[in-house]
Amino acid sequence: MITNKIISAKPLPHHRVEVVFKNGAHGIFDCTPYLEEGVFRQLQDEQVFRSVRVDYGTLVWPGEIDIAPDTIEAELLHDQVT
Repeated sequence: MITNKIISAKPLPHHRVEVVFKNGAHGIFDCTPYLEEGVFRQLQDEQVFRSVRVDYGTLVWPGEIDIAPDTIEAELLHDQVT
């Protein structure tokens, strides 16, 4: 069960995503550490990366790629919100 859902996501340069959670938490999630692992390699393609969207409170990309909101919230860069 998702404890804190993402309500919006905006792709940013350098494989980062600005996210806002339902509880008001917000920040930048850096996807760079994931880009060399499994299905996440597809996100190296800028066009694929920029197709990020929110589905049921989770960040998702084409090809059944997703990252759990709990992971994203734990790794947010709070001091770099645009």
